[in-house]
Amino acid sequence: MLEKSVAAFEAALEVRTQALVPMDWAATQNNLGTALQVLGQRKKDPKLLKRSVEAYQNVLREWTRERVPMNWATSFNNLGNVLRLLGESRKGTRTLEQSVSAFRNALIERTREQVPMDWAMTQNNLGAALQSLGKRQDNGQLLQDSVTAYENALEEITRQKLPMSWVMTLANLGAVRLLLAERTENADVALMALNDFDEVVEFFREASHAQYMELGEEQRKKAQALVTALGG
Repeated sequence: MLEKSVAAFEAALEVRTQALVPMDWAATQNNLGTALQVLGQRKKDPKLLKRSVEAYQNVLREWTRERVPMNWATSFNNLGNVLRLLGESRKGTRTLEQSVSAFRNALIERTREQVPMDWAMTQNNLGAALQSLGKRQDNGQLLQDSVTAYENALEEITRQKLPMSWVMTLANLGAVRLLLAERTENADVALMALNDFDEVVEFFREASHAQYMELGEEQRKKAQALVTALGG
């Protein structure tokens, strides 16, 4: 089905050219980028992810900040997501650095005041990119920046509004705090990670999600061991 979607969008682009209908061309490029991203992620195919990046970059040729600022920001958010996926499959840090830059561009227009939930989702995405980059570079400042981004996201992604998104973001926050605590040997940060995973495990126990509960429990045990080792 996704392969057919990609083929259909590519066929449409033969008619919807940039010269004739630039904004429609950009919208179709955006749809193509999304289909390629999902397909590339499903197949774990970097070539498809690279094509997705190219499609989103094409979008930004017409969806400029001056013309359509929110579409421009959304395109950078989409681009950041696929760059993170591609960067995690590559050696080096350049693609992950590009992902972080893309999310920061998106946040220029995706402000909390204007679009609070979009702002929070982009903060969550930024946290993930910073987490991957910080882990790759063994960089404590980037890991701390990731913590801040996840904390920002949780100001709007609450348990009451979006319970599943909330618990996934909290699990991500706990994971990066655990990395940071291991790197800095900071018992207080390790304790915060433990508290995060306590909440994650409780949530999945109440929701009867056994698989996720087990994953959360594994992380909780790691955090507990680190707290004990650091004398927390």
